[in-house]
Amino acid sequence: MTLNNGPLLTVSGSHTGPTFDHHQDGFFAGAIDPTRNQIDFAKAEPLTGKAGSCTFHHARPIHGSATNHSSSSRRLLLFQIATSDAGTYLEWRNLTGKPSRKLFLQENL
Repeated sequence: MTLNNGPLLTVSGSHTGPTFDHHQDGFFAGAIDPTRNQIDFAKAEPLTGKAGSCTFHHARPIHGSATNHSSSSRRLLLFQIATSDAGTYLEWRNLTGKPSRKLFLQENL
């Protein structure tokens, strides 16, 4: 990942700040509206690395990808990890793709 192909950017220390709204027009958008928040994006630091590199971070720090200015595609493999009791706060999707609030633990299989 190089600066040219749009690496992940993160604002160091932002995990200690407020939780920003991720909704637009009443729906979850999965992103914050930078025009509605006073965030200094100039402080964002790029996370670059050699082929095969990976990053691990908590969801709380402000983060996002820069624009890919290269002719190469940028691939992403995303794993989201949560405690088993976090299901009460998240909308889980079962294997059919339908929303579910029931947790499918190993003993339920």
